[in-house]
Amino acid sequence: FADLTSLQRELLTSGGTPTSADIRRVIATADRMNRDELRAAYRAAFEQWQQIREEAIASSLAASGDERQRLLDAYLDRLVAFGELLQAMNPNATPDAQGFFPGRRGPPRGERNAAPRGNSGQPAKPNESAADAVAAKAKEARREMSARFDELVAARAAARGIEIPGPRR
Repeated sequence: FADLTSLQRELLTSGGTPTSADIRRVIATADRMNRDELRAAYRAAFEQWQQIREEAIASSLAASGDERQRLLDAYLDRLVAFGELLQAMNPNATPDAQGFFPGRRGPPRGERNAAPRGNSGQPAKPNESAADAVAAKAKEARREMSARFDELVAARAAARGIEIPGPRR
């Protein structure tokens, strides 16, 4: 598990496209792991990716012009590398396989039967504390920033002719 985690960290922090030798190392390491170790490695990869994404959102939305394009390009390169990393971690992976990405297949668990997002201009509920209202506003702001960032990434990927790895949305 530690070997694969260090390979993940190395590949995701470098920002470049993994070489075929890198992919073969990931496949060979994943093939030696049991199911629980592989699950832990996936969790570690997704946690690391979430941190990379949060940093990219903050820096890209704060930048403008050429600097934003450069940051989006760097993020896209890392996104492609992340997709290749996940594909290589698949126990059935081969170095030339395409299309594996264990992304979300539906709404997040807590939102499957939840009410529509946003409060639609409704006042805070009487039993809702001020801290809850502030937290809800902060969560909505993060969601909006994330959606704006996804739009920028999709537009930049289209401009570069890059197919974004992951499930179709």
